[in-house]
Amino acid sequence: MQEIYLKQKQLSESSYIDIESRIEMLKKLKAIIKANEEAIFWALKKDLNKHKNETYLSELAITYQELNLAIKKTKSWAKAKRVKSPFYLIGSKSQTIFRPRGHVLIISPWNYPVYLTLSPLISAISAGNRIMIKSSEHSQNTSDLLIKLINNNFDSSLIYCSDTSLDSAKWLLEQKFDMIFFTGSTSVGKIVYEKAAKHLTPVVLELGGKCPVIVDELKDLRVMVDNIFNAKILNLGQTCIAPDFLLVKESQVNDIMTLFNQKMSEFKSHLEIAKIINDANVNRLNDISNYSFNEHKLTFMKADFSQKIMNEEIFGPILPIVIYKSEEDLKNILIKMESPLAIYVFSDNKIFINNIFKYAKSGSFVVNDSIGFIANYNLPFGGIGSSGIGRSHGYAGFKSFSYEQSYFKRNFLHNLKLQSHPYTEKKLNLIKKFIK
Repeated sequence: MQEIYLKQKQLSESSYIDIESRIEMLKKLKAIIKANEEAIFWALKKDLNKHKNETYLSELAITYQELNLAIKKTKSWAKAKRVKSPFYLIGSKSQTIFRPRGHVLIISPWNYPVYLTLSPLISAISAGNRIMIKSSEHSQNTSDLLIKLINNNFDSSLIYCSDTSLDSAKWLLEQKFDMIFFTGSTSVGKIVYEKAAKHLTPVVLELGGKCPVIVDELKDLRVMVDNIFNAKILNLGQTCIAPDFLLVKESQVNDIMTLFNQKMSEFKSHLEIAKIINDANVNRLNDISNYSFNEHKLTFMKADFSQKIMNEEIFGPILPIVIYKSEEDLKNILIKMESPLAIYVFSDNKIFINNIFKYAKSGSFVVNDSIGFIANYNLPFGGIGSSGIGRSHGYAGFKSFSYEQSYFKRNFLHNLKLQSHPYTEKKLNLIKKFIK
């Protein structure tokens, strides 16, 4: 791996991947994924017990959408853009252009191991980088498949996927990259950030947090319940933007609990759901829920902020319901919280929505929906504070894997005399007439 790292690094400093080559790489990647869909279905069934419908919707469909966008837009994204020059720089040309960062590292997680590997990879290719990837050891079957598909089809001087070992992760984080893109837990994200800081390496950290669902008075609670149920059952709650807990008025609690239990009963006999990734996470969920967790269904429970379950991201099929007394109470709850990836608000009241928006600090703010916003690749995705740094998806991802360079050219070879030595009072007075 060291030899590949050094070769990529040397080439990133001495050669340029042109736009046409990037687009061809993206087309090739799409063809590889298309040709291996059945193998991907099998691997994710083994790792996470994902139904192939769920795999296609949450792993492949959005990957194809981002590939299609990048194939179509890379040329325009990478094109130099003129910016205005002020009058005192008359005769000059000013532009900005997105240049490749160079040599980048992508560290991907286990919960959506295909999409969360390929999405940043698409952006990194589009931006013209040379790329090393470390996928997760917890989704070993899927990681093994991705390693094979990438390493067997792309020259290692362009893209290389390492093995999944902890030793490889440690070694890679000791090396100097031009950028690191990490998706995973906040605790590991802090380690990545610390390692990157030694080399002043820029990072994108896609982390997590407790995404609240705020429920206002609604004409029909069923629509909200259906939406949250489906969002929470997806991948059995192991989604960074999954609804983490509900904030509801006391008058709504019994109705909401009844509707959720009805929903669970409807699907009980034929619900094909994913599984918790490993025993360690099963034990963690039992611990934070005081053993009320059931791996085979969605568990609803009343809670308050003194309980352990309300002090860490759940990342599983448990949905606490917390009561808020007033809008002021709600405001105080949100202000005290760590900033999540998303805040979800269900309301028919525009004034209520706008009031919440004023003090809702989160990566995304979503009204009358939950995780559906992730399907819009035109929306930048990412966190703030403890939920992450930087943005990804679509054009935002391209920009993250690029640096914006300023280009300035004088079209004549002399300086304006007002700017030149010797300085005089007359020159200063003339300058002041132009620039006030």
